Amino acid sequence: MSDGRLTTILADFPQELVAQILSDGATISTQFTLNLCLVARWTRVLALPYLYSGAVLKTLSQSTKFYNTFQLPIPLRSYPYSLHPVDQLRGLWMTPASSRVVDIFRLSENIRNLALSTENMQWLIHSSVNTPLEPRSIPSQRFSGNHNFHLLIFNELHQHMRWTFAPGMLMPETDASPFFRKVTHIHLSQYLPRENHRLNLEHWTNLTHIAIPVRPFEIKNSRIFEQDIGHNPTLTHIVFIVYTDLLSKEDQAQVLRVIEHYGAEVDEEKSVEYVLQERWQLQRNWEMEQRGGPSIWDRAIPASTIRESMSNI
Repeated sequence: MSDGRLTTILADFPQELVAQILSDGATISTQFTLNLCLVARWTRVLALPYLYSGAVLKTLSQSTKFYNTFQLPIPLRSYPYSLHPVDQLRGLWMTPASSRVVDIFRLSENIRNLALSTENMQWLIHSSVNTPLEPRSIPSQRFSGNHNFHLLIFNELHQHMRWTFAPGMLMPETDASPFFRKVTHIHLSQYLPRENHRLNLEHWTNLTHIAIPVRPFEIKNSRIFEQDIGHNPTLTHIVFIVYTDLLSKEDQAQVLRVIEHYGAEVDEEKSVEYVLQERWQLQRNWEMEQRGGPSIWDRAIPASTIRESMSNI
């Protein structure tokens, strides 16, 4: 169908309805959002805020190019006549380790969701404080707002848990980084180490939600889940992620039974939930969230309903 034919068809419907339909499509699909930019000027104006709501940067070259361009306004030929990507950016997904993460974070005050490698997370932590070695490069005002951060951590290559810090591991100045207290939600992309390590969450003083992928036998008799998570004073929501493309049907059923038992045993003030999803959907779901779609916390199901869902596995 030609662009002109599509525009003619859309003109037959109320403008508010068309805008809502296209907005729903932009929420669901990045490719649909890109296509809207090519249809007409007015659909481009509608699509651009969705397009720039989340940045996925997987190479150093992408990180540099994005930083150099997203500061510049995009001219439009209709109201509002220009769009500032820096004002639209709500989520930053950045995997290559680079100080560029500090530059982007410093410029965009609307970022709420961060998806980072542990190196990039540490760049933000160390850059938010003054140390004897280097002055602060992220102003304290960047952490003074009412909003908090949701943090997705890529821990695939860091099985020794470089996102947690035992007492005395960091410099005293870094211990007081405002980044720690602004993070309320942590979502891990990969399984924890099989060894029964401690999970030091002391630095995350306002952490209320944690989402962790699990395999069979990882929850039962685990110090991490019984003590570090189960008795953490700030946690209110514990979400277990079951990767359906990495576990067999039998393993999924076994994990769900253990999650159900854990939910019945944990402190009453903590909500134990679970999510069934495929590992490859991680980026797609995150991008959808930046455009206004449901987050993993919205999709989580209470563990008390597991018996009802077992028939679907």
